[in-house]
Amino acid sequence: MRELALAFTLVALGLMPLGLLYGYSVVVIPVQIILSPNKPYALKNSHAVWSLSSGLLVSGAITYFGAAMIRRDTKGTLIKSGLTGGIGLMLQGVAMDLAKHHRSVAIVVYYVGQLLFGGAYGLSTLVALIAALAWFKRLYPDWLGLGPGVIGPVLAAETAIFAWTFYAFNDKLGTGDLCDGCREGRVDIFFYVAAVVILATQFAAMYLWELPEPAVAPARDEREPPSAPKISLSKAEVARTWTFWGYFWVYFVTLLPGFGLKLMASPVVYFTYGFSDAASTAFTCLYLAAYGLGRFFTPVLSRERFDRARRIYQYYSLISAVFLLVSPATINGLPSDRWPAPLPFCCMVVAQGFLLGGIKGLMPGVLRHLWCWMAEDPQYAHYDPLPAFNLVLGMNNLALCLAAAIGPGTAWVAYVGSPDVSQADLDSGRATGKDFEYWYYAAGVVQLIAAGVLVFPNMVPRFEPPVAKVPL
Repeated sequence: MRELALAFTLVALGLMPLGLLYGYSVVVIPVQIILSPNKPYALKNSHAVWSLSSGLLVSGAITYFGAAMIRRDTKGTLIKSGLTGGIGLMLQGVAMDLAKHHRSVAIVVYYVGQLLFGGAYGLSTLVALIAALAWFKRLYPDWLGLGPGVIGPVLAAETAIFAWTFYAFNDKLGTGDLCDGCREGRVDIFFYVAAVVILATQFAAMYLWELPEPAVAPARDEREPPSAPKISLSKAEVARTWTFWGYFWVYFVTLLPGFGLKLMASPVVYFTYGFSDAASTAFTCLYLAAYGLGRFFTPVLSRERFDRARRIYQYYSLISAVFLLVSPATINGLPSDRWPAPLPFCCMVVAQGFLLGGIKGLMPGVLRHLWCWMAEDPQYAHYDPLPAFNLVLGMNNLALCLAAAIGPGTAWVAYVGSPDVSQADLDSGRATGKDFEYWYYAAGVVQLIAAGVLVFPNMVPRFEPPVAKVPL
């Protein structure tokens, strides 16, 4: 029981920065208004979106180049995550306080805060994933896929808590204090509270950090000659393989539309269908619940069998493409808050949340097959696959962060940058735009390409270890 509680605690603490990040769908609009109260939705004033994308790019770069650091010094990684995340969120709160009288300074401070926060959630998420894979494989060896699956419900629950906490500070406390002529509340206090939470949880994870003891190897006969040390791959060697870049491309392409929808879920129902702040937050939480279910059940369903995971991945991409290609019909001509007008759009976005969670849940099992398939083969006893697997987990986070930066950024540009959308449309909750429909069509085509690539099982081949050197 202690080990199960420890496993859940480590996963929950490590995911806390990412849980906050996933709640930024409800944060974007209020921050835009506070930083630019006159024209908050103009592309040049979309600082909340551009800074979020910049932070995600920083996160991807840090995990790509720092994946080995996570493996060498996990506790040190958690300390760095807590400090950078706490300071970054604190600066975002300071930016909210400065915005009323020092707007230019506030924007710069907010960008710096987002960049620092970006260094936190990438590192801590990988630590949580490593803990989940190690502990749940040890505790429930017959439930293959449970480790990556557990992350989904935990992440969804944490994001929902952050989203409703933000709603409480923004709608119920100090309305209009941070900017003239707006009704936004004490968003600054939310960021200060979030900074304390992130700092405390990362230091708590550092204090509790523990992985299960590896299985004890049988005693070696002293008369046998000592075995040669096992070889493994460095980050540079991993980056020179087609296995890494092939999967990197497929993972990036399939995640790109889903992340765009994740950020735009709350703004679209707010602007297009006239949802209230509370209804937008509730819809975001519904999306997250579907995401959590998809991320939990899909890897368990695959049982970490590569052929099954590849087929599920392909089906999910195909279904996602169909939904994306059909979705514009639910937006064009239907900007009404009278039900059931919003229902088709809401159902399809929630379904996309399930598919996105499932695709992300399959990632560790697929990578394990590509990089660790030789673990039990005596022919490869000279090779240790675990270091390369841990490196690939971190380096593939760059694909995830690129998708999370480009998907929302392009979706936001297509939505508020459309010539069919005016400021009055956005303010009145009656916004539709032809360019946003084109974004859906483009995203659907991208998903169709990904589904087509997955038809060929050898498009991303499994990694072949270097041959052992035979002594002369």
